[in-house]
Amino acid sequence: MSLNAGHALDRREGCRAGRLRPVCLLLFGAWVALGFGSAASAVPIVNPGFEDLMLQDGEVETTRSCGPRQRVCGPDPTPGWTVIRGYFGTSNPSVELFANEAPEGKNIVFGIGLPSRCARDPANENGCDGTVTMAPSVLSQILSTPLESGIDYELRVEVGNRLPGRFPLEYAIELRAGGVLLAVENGLDPSPGTFETSVIRFTARPGDPIGQSLQLRLRSNGVYFDNVRLIPEPSTVLLLAVGLIGIAAWPAKYPF
Repeated sequence: MSLNAGHALDRREGCRAGRLRPVCLLLFGAWVALGFGSAASAVPIVNPGFEDLMLQDGEVETTRSCGPRQRVCGPDPTPGWTVIRGYFGTSNPSVELFANEAPEGKNIVFGIGLPSRCARDPANENGCDGTVTMAPSVLSQILSTPLESGIDYELRVEVGNRLPGRFPLEYAIELRAGGVLLAVENGLDPSPGTFETSVIRFTARPGDPIGQSLQLRLRSNGVYFDNVRLIPEPSTVLLLAVGLIGIAAWPAKYPF
């Protein structure tokens, strides 16, 4: 008998004899829990990478004015998504905007801020100070999946800053359910011509709008987005419970 085979036999005999049984049961419970957690799949999102439009390299589709070069006007520039406010468009970016072009697929999406010429000024009798501010445009999608209690959600979105970096980086990525804001991320600062990954983690608890449809919102003032994905996984507490159930269900007469 080889040395490795002898060690394996010793471990099996230890479990049968009870010396290592607690360790074996804990390992078995962890194996059950990890197997249960790995079964999670992504929440379905329509057009998550903004690839539904067929655009040539450098081409843009938006509902806004067709003045700029290589812009195509279309009635639905962001299929599967709804523009709540402002202007959004889909772009097949060239290296003039992003050194590595799109981080996933060929297309990305962007929002154009709305100018406001009446910023409030309480000291002014007209209520305005005359400065021009830009309000982010808002893109939304209501998902077919409801919010579930005891689930850890991880929302990932690629956030880009185009070359030469002339736009202010004003954006927000929101996870909602039934119109209620659950979590938001707005703190990335990618270098011009690059993307960074925004990550939101949220665990649904009692008191949250359980059973309401999940909703994604992208707010942008000159910021680009790509590759939206939402992954649900059982929470740590739930996985621990499953592991303990696995331990309790393992018959004593069938040691490892």
